[in-house]
Amino acid sequence: MDITTTSPAQQRGDALVINGDSGQVLRDLPDNSVDAILIDPPYEMGFTRLSDKGWDSTGVAFDTELWAEAFRVLRPGGNVAAFGHARTVHRLAVAIEDAGFEMRDQIIAWMYGQGMAKGLHTERAVMAAYGAETARGSQGFHTNLKPAYEPIIMARKPLEGTLADNWAKHLTGGYNIDATRVATTESRSRTPGDTQAVTWTIQRGIDKNESHADGRWTPNVVLCHRPECSEDTGCDELCAVTEVKTQGLATRGRGEDVTRFFPVFHYHPKAVKSERPSVNGIEHMTVKPLGLIRWLMTLITPPGGIVLDFFAGSGTTVEAAAELGFAIIAIELDPEYIPLIEQRLERSAMATSRTHGGV
Repeated sequence: MDITTTSPAQQRGDALVINGDSGQVLRDLPDNSVDAILIDPPYEMGFTRLSDKGWDSTGVAFDTELWAEAFRVLRPGGNVAAFGHARTVHRLAVAIEDAGFEMRDQIIAWMYGQGMAKGLHTERAVMAAYGAETARGSQGFHTNLKPAYEPIIMARKPLEGTLADNWAKHLTGGYNIDATRVATTESRSRTPGDTQAVTWTIQRGIDKNESHADGRWTPNVVLCHRPECSEDTGCDELCAVTEVKTQGLATRGRGEDVTRFFPVFHYHPKAVKSERPSVNGIEHMTVKPLGLIRWLMTLITPPGGIVLDFFAGSGTTVEAAAELGFAIIAIELDPEYIPLIEQRLERSAMATSRTHGGV
């Protein structure tokens, strides 16, 4: 692919991987040349464990000028899905909005159950500094909640004219709901006005509302199982899916499994070891699960679309695009991560070959 052309990705499944600074590379891309942005930028937390890399405390994710370049490159009506951290996502949202994007469904919550609370036990800290007398009453206090979700900002470049006008010109502007519905075998058909049905909506002029063959409407919450969960042994007690199911049974009182309302990514709590590329001992520390990225990419990208990821990391978006048949432009600053992306592309090519009966 040639990034100087008006169409930087010519074929479905093309992958252009660029080792360079996102701000500089984006300036070389043409206006209105990509269809969707799916990105996992630095969370800007400044964690000690990431300090040797330096990329988690630079402020680049909150750079409005960088997002303004992304805005220019994205077609009108193009969608953005950007991961954030619960503590800093507000600053990411402001940068994206200030660059000109519309905040859409605001946030998709990716919920998981294996997070561990970090921080300080108040009693221990006070005891160490002031003794038992001062620490009275501090039992059970802590400085952090257990992390159980990561927010995903959903934004869109404003439409050019009406939605119909924009789609006719750019094939962008909406979410691919039917391709990302929550699969269910439950019948949700009902007669309008029958408010006793478990799930109901009133649609005027229709005798009966029928279930959609592909399942429930795509929600703004997704769930993940813990690595310890399996179909044979069931769910770990701290699994987010179990917690949601238990609370649903307790509050609705109809013996319902309310997880049927949400997409559930089995065995994708974060990213299992088999998904994490490793080359000469080099790995990436913050890998997203492939199943989640595939789902998001399908949701926000039009058929035959070009995806942009300007913080590519280990290349989860590149692998997902290759599997789904989307073209992708991936930019990564750190040269040691480029072989990880190449490994993902090789893995995807082998999987595709096996699927099509190749050698």
